[in-house]
Amino acid sequence: MTSAYAHRGYRTLVLVDNVNLYVSCKTAFQGTPDHEKLLLLARAGNPLYRARVYGVRHSDEKMDRWTETIRAKGFEVLEKSVIHRADGTSKADWDVEICIDAWRMLDQYDMLVLVTGDGDFADLARRCSKELGKIVRAIGVERSTAQVLIDSVDEFIPFTQDMLLENRNRTADGAGNGVSLGTAFRQADTG
Repeated sequence: MTSAYAHRGYRTLVLVDNVNLYVSCKTAFQGTPDHEKLLLLARAGNPLYRARVYGVRHSDEKMDRWTETIRAKGFEVLEKSVIHRADGTSKADWDVEICIDAWRMLDQYDMLVLVTGDGDFADLARRCSKELGKIVRAIGVERSTAQVLIDSVDEFIPFTQDMLLENRNRTADGAGNGVSLGTAFRQADTG
């Protein structure tokens, strides 16, 4: 899909809700997102102001390699620890911080790209676009992206299966048998 906003010289801010993206890709495609392909899609040939990935902190050597790989691809990586609740649920929500960052950097970008399917970002998208004149695009796995978010942005770009890290474990007919997180990070580290 070619963006209506491609190659226009727009300073671009890319904010990635990594937990949302990762879970959506695992659920829809049994795969792991390729952040290098993602950044190319998000920029659409425009200059990058900043690209930030908001994720979960892990104390794992493979995750450390993944973080370094993502940084080498041009992303700032922000991490927070998972909060484990007494009822057994857990949470590592970045919604507020993503909104604050988008708002705090308003004067530094022309185009905001939200990589998420979370409808909680609809108000941010609507205000940045309609009230402040920013171009707002969203990238998300279509079947897990909230319609309210799609309706709030200037352009929605579906994250498709060809945007995944290549799965070396796929069978000859292309059917995926899934990629473990460790395998995906090893692939990212060698890719």
